[in-house]
Amino acid sequence: VSLFEAFRRGQLPASQVFDVNRLAKLFALSDVLGDPHNLKAKNVKFYLNPVTSRIEPIGYDQHHPIGYLNHLLGENKKFLENDDIIVWPEQLFNDPVFYRLYIQSLRVVSDESYLDNFEESIREAYKTRKNLIYKSNPLYIDNSFVILAENQEYIRKRLGPEKLTEAYFQGYESDSITIRVGNIYSLPIEVTGLYYR
Repeated sequence: VSLFEAFRRGQLPASQVFDVNRLAKLFALSDVLGDPHNLKAKNVKFYLNPVTSRIEPIGYDQHHPIGYLNHLLGENKKFLENDDIIVWPEQLFNDPVFYRLYIQSLRVVSDESYLDNFEESIREAYKTRKNLIYKSNPLYIDNSFVILAENQEYIRKRLGPEKLTEAYFQGYESDSITIRVGNIYSLPIEVTGLYYR
């Protein structure tokens, strides 16, 4: 409780409170599912790992239907419910350790092979359960994997935009130049270098 309260008050970053690898993956999977329902306060469950002294999230209460994705959770920085109540505070995404792991997790879960491997691993059980549904509802249409694949494609496009910045020459002094760079992308960027000719 004290760890979570320290995070909530902004006294500790997410990476000192949570197992951010697991939390980042949970957020990325919620993006693929197109519905952050499982991240709401009443739905998400936690476990305090006594070995690491970090809070681990437990994915819980994610239900059908899967939704089409129209933005990434990390784009807004604040995760709001319909009545504008903050579910996850902005300091979660203000922690660069968490944000970097979230982007890495998005890359992993949006890879086509990730969904293919998952579908293969549940194929028989999934088929059995669908057949049970068809017995009571023969008109049932299951397009879950189509939606998931489209969400993966959306994530890949968001992570690889055509343009990230606007950059302008500002000045030159002795042996250095000053360039003004602005992020026009909805996620944070890191400028790692400048190429000339």
